[in-house]
Formats: sequence, structure tokens, C-alpha cells
Amino acid sequence: MLAAATFVAAAVIRLLPYSPPAAAASDVPRPGRTLVRMFSTGPLRRTLYMTVVVALSVAVLPITAVAFTGDFSIEPAAAGVLAAAYGLGGLAGSAGVMLRPMRGDADRLMTWLAAGVGMTLAGAACAGSFPVAVVAYSLAGIMNSYFFAATLDDGADTPGQPCCPYPWETGEWPGGAQTGGARRVPNAPASP
Repeated sequence: MLAAATFVAAAVIRLLPYSPPAAAASDVPRPGRTLVRMFSTGPLRRTLYMTVVVALSVAVLPITAVAFTGDFSIEPAAAGVLAAAYGLGGLAGSAGVMLRPMRGDADRLMTWLAAGVGMTLAGAACAGSFPVAVVAYSLAGIMNSYFFAATLDDGADTPGQPCCPYPWETGEWPGGAQTGGARRVPNAPASP
């Protein structure tokens, strides 16, 4: 069933109108230049460090979910509920960002949201019961979605730069431009 859904999704995507590439291949910076720019620009360097720390922190959530089942005296299969709560929280956070985009300095938002992710992870670690852990996992997913959105916006705020240095951001721009999201990404190409 999942494989069939993938084929249906691919067919639907092929129905979208063709759009030319956003930039010529010669306009895309080489990896060495990109790394130098990331390490020499304060906001990009902070974005890199915080993204790595948060990503590694939330990556252990499925492992800790299995460990928590022993603490709560429940079946290890219940770890799937915690992982699903994190995933659903991530979806809810993504919807929240789309419905009400964040305002303010992206660098400051990213710092506060990274702290928020840390607090929700601490809440998950200190959860005294399974229902509290489910809520903490879902809040971690919500905070992580908001944090991720702030990292995208922070990379786009680099003045005088023709494109973002992060590969996932360069993939985000064409989609954002087509859906009107370019207003949040100052350097993105305009919608046709």
C-alpha cells in the first residue's frame, strides 16, 4: 500500500507545471567556499552549531523511548507511542509555522527555540508517568519544528549572499517561491 502511494505521489508531481532552474550551475558556490562562508559568518556558524546539537539531541528520542518503557513498567512496544507523539508534534509544529509565521530576529529566535527544545527534552527525561512522557515528546516535536523553521530563516538573513549555504535550504527556496513562502526568505527567487 505504501509503495502504491509513492507511485501515486510521483505521478501527481509530474502533473505540476515545469519551471526552469532557479540558478545556473555556475552561480552555485563550491563546497570549500560554502564552508568558509559558514565558519566565517557569525549567524551561519551559530546556526550550524545549534542545528548539530539539537539534531543529535532529538535523534536519541527513539532510543530513550525504549528505555522509558522499563521505567514506566509497560511493554517495550509502547515506545512506538512516544515516537509517534514526537512525530505528530512535529507535524503540528509545522502546521503552526505555516499558519502563523514567526516574527523577529531569526538568530535570537533560533537561540530561544533551541533552549525550548532542550527544556522539552529535559521534561521528557523527568517525566514521571507514561502520559506525561507522551505530552513531553509531542512538545519536543512542536519545538523542534519551530526551531528548524528558525534555522532556515536565519540562514536566509545573511546580508549580501546570493543563496543559502545549507543544502536543505536551497531545496526549500524553489518550493517556497512557488507557494508564496518567498516573502519569508529575502534572497529567494520571486514567483513567476
